[in-house]
Amino acid sequence: ITQSLCWFTLSLSITALHTLEFFPDETQLIFDFHRLFPPHLELWRVLTSFSWCGPGTLVDFHVLMLLYSMVAVVPEYEKDP
Repeated sequence: ITQSLCWFTLSLSITALHTLEFFPDETQLIFDFHRLFPPHLELWRVLTSFSWCGPGTLVDFHVLMLLYSMVAVVPEYEKDP
């Protein structure tokens, strides 16, 4: 599995969870250092802050274009930077 495929899968999953309102508020996806530790312990913020394709949901054009570029452009760049 290539690194770009892993990032694409993670970005697609997190953006889909946001679209399905698993993360209803966009502030739950950003990196907030103080909420990583008890009493909050929101460890998902480490992954979501670097892989969420927002602001927006999966029905927004710019989000779809970003995900498409992760599939079409990034693997070619990884082969020959």
